[in-house]
Amino acid sequence: MKRLCILFSTAFLTLPGCGKKIEKTVTEKIIEHSSNGKVKFSKDGSSMKFKDDKGSMTFASDKSLKIPEGFPSDIFIIRHSKVAMAVENPKGYAISLETDNDAASVETAYKEEMAQRGWTNKNSYAMQKQTALIFEKDTRAANVLITTGNKKTVVAIMVALKK
Repeated sequence: MKRLCILFSTAFLTLPGCGKKIEKTVTEKIIEHSSNGKVKFSKDGSSMKFKDDKGSMTFASDKSLKIPEGFPSDIFIIRHSKVAMAVENPKGYAISLETDNDAASVETAYKEEMAQRGWTNKNSYAMQKQTALIFEKDTRAANVLITTGNKKTVVAIMVALKK
C-alpha cells in the first residue's frame, strides 16, 4: 500500500498540468474495476457504457451517442435532434433526444408521424411544460414524453412489450 501511495504521489508531482486528466483516468479505472468490468469508459472519456446479461445502457457527453441498432424503425425520430441518452435491454428501449424545435410542433409531429407508421394514440396528458403521448401497436407500447427547458425541447421515448 505504501508503494502504491508513493507511486501515485510521484506521478502527480512529475506530471504538472496533467493532474485533471490523471485524476479522471484513475477515477474511470476505479469504477471499471469495482463494477467487475460492467462499466466501460470510451478512450477519450466522453461516454460511459454499462453492460450486463440483462442489457446495456450508454451515456455520452458529446455527439458520438447514437440510437441503438435494434431500435424499432417504425418509431418516429424528430428531425434535427441529437441523442442525449440511450438505453437498451431485453424488455425494450429508452432514448432521450434534444431538439431546437418548439414543443408544440414536436407534439404535432409525433401524433402525425406515429399514426402514419401504424401506431394508435391511446392517450395524451399535458401539464405545465410537459406532454405525454401513449401509443400502442401490436404487442408494443411507446411512451413519448416531451418537455421544455434550457431553450431546448427534450423528447424521451420508451418502447416496450405490452404487459
